Amino acid sequence: MISAMTPRRGALAALLALRHATPSSGARLQSSCASTPLHQRLGSALREQRTDVAFLRHGNTGKAASDMDRQLTQLGREQARESGAAFGRELQPLAPTALSSPAPRCNETLRLFLDAAGAAPEVRFVAELYDGTIQPGGSAAFAELGYAPLRDYHAAGHRETFEAYAVSAAEAIEAAVRESRDDTLLVCAHAVYIPSAALFVAEALGASRAGVDAILDCNTQEAEGYLITHAGDVSLLTRGRP
Repeated sequence: MISAMTPRRGALAALLALRHATPSSGARLQSSCASTPLHQRLGSALREQRTDVAFLRHGNTGKAASDMDRQLTQLGREQARESGAAFGRELQPLAPTALSSPAPRCNETLRLFLDAAGAAPEVRFVAELYDGTIQPGGSAAFAELGYAPLRDYHAAGHRETFEAYAVSAAEAIEAAVRESRDDTLLVCAHAVYIPSAALFVAEALGASRAGVDAILDCNTQEAEGYLITHAGDVSLLTRGRP
């Protein structure tokens, strides 16, 4: 299900984001944070190629000796398949390449999701999408706040850490967009890092303040995520639960 992008409070209203829709009538974001050269290049590329970007968090995982070695649980596998069936088909056509963190939990989530959606893009591993690339700041922030909305991390003084991640993710997205046209680029990565990247893309496309606030206030659930259309509309990707 592609749902109205609002914080998780009660049932979410269904809102299908049409690929070729014109920008919504809501006020578009105008801020200095969206005026960097990378924001401008990425926004232009996505609009020119009419490419939407979907962000998917990996499914439920078990414990492991190292973070990189964490694997999906049976629940996580079920979540990935359910998400692929729930909204994977609505995202199609997908770009020829999907981007994934090299962590096994993301790789497996993405492959199960794509299989359930009936799609088979090439999967490209991007080291910068792994949350271990912004350590020790990322681990310190997570130890303090755990799974929490991005706004909480910004308020606690961790904005720069997550903005650094978003820049790296945006550079990878910008490179992949060159291969896309009239499709959806799928990106699979991690927890609070996912909304950081989604926020960067939303700002680059001039998303409404409501859309930006919704990303900041949403605690991304397992095997769910965000859709940012090239028109700047923000939606929540959900398996349909309230």
